[in-house]
Amino acid sequence: MGGQIPGGAVAVMVAGDGRVAGQWAVGVGGDAAGNGNTPVWELFFLVSDGKLIVYYSDQRDPDHGQKIVHQVSTDIRNWGPIVNDVAMPTFSQRPGTATVAKLPNGNYVMTYEYGGSPAGHFAVYYKISSDPEAFGSVTGVSLRSTDGLVPTSTPYITWLPTGGPNGTLVVGAYSTSDLFPNSQNGAANAWTRISSNVVGGYSRGMLPLTDGHSLLVLSGGSGGSNVRNPVTYRPSTWAAASGT
Repeated sequence: MGGQIPGGAVAVMVAGDGRVAGQWAVGVGGDAAGNGNTPVWELFFLVSDGKLIVYYSDQRDPDHGQKIVHQVSTDIRNWGPIVNDVAMPTFSQRPGTATVAKLPNGNYVMTYEYGGSPAGHFAVYYKISSDPEAFGSVTGVSLRSTDGLVPTSTPYITWLPTGGPNGTLVVGAYSTSDLFPNSQNGAANAWTRISSNVVGGYSRGMLPLTDGHSLLVLSGGSGGSNVRNPVTYRPSTWAAASGT
């Protein structure tokens, strides 16, 4: 995957076998996040049943300032139609930054930020679906920890095969360095909160390690213009009783 910025225009490309396999062009330089601009961005890829699904934030629909959509390919060269996953009724509302994790019971969990949400500006929301191509039929709910905190902005979700028979979902977000685990398959009343040894950041990622109970947490800094953002990372060992 790559991007080009010739003269301020942005194109997102997916390459396979050394050739461009898919391209989403549009996007003009400047404030891409502003309603009325037309970028596609914030991509997340998922392989499911022999298909590659790409979820992304799409600002090209004149009825939505921004929405979350996906497209599917079986050969990374031919792509199916654009399908809405999160599209709000009010133009100014901005769902974005979708990531998806699979549970051992076969369900999929999508987290995303929701600009203009009644739970707080850019509050973290999530959906659970048995079909990773059918999130659009599910109503999202805000993620609220058992101590009452609603994280905000650029969430990332992953799953670890530890912490009980269901394993553990883990969510991170920009608003706090804390992590939000859930060992009850994403049940709304089961999101706890633990401290993390990696600083918060606008673009955070989490990678489960091969031992099954360690999590590599990465942070891309705080964003903004003219800011030098350090990329930080640290592995954490997961224990069901104490967290990281």
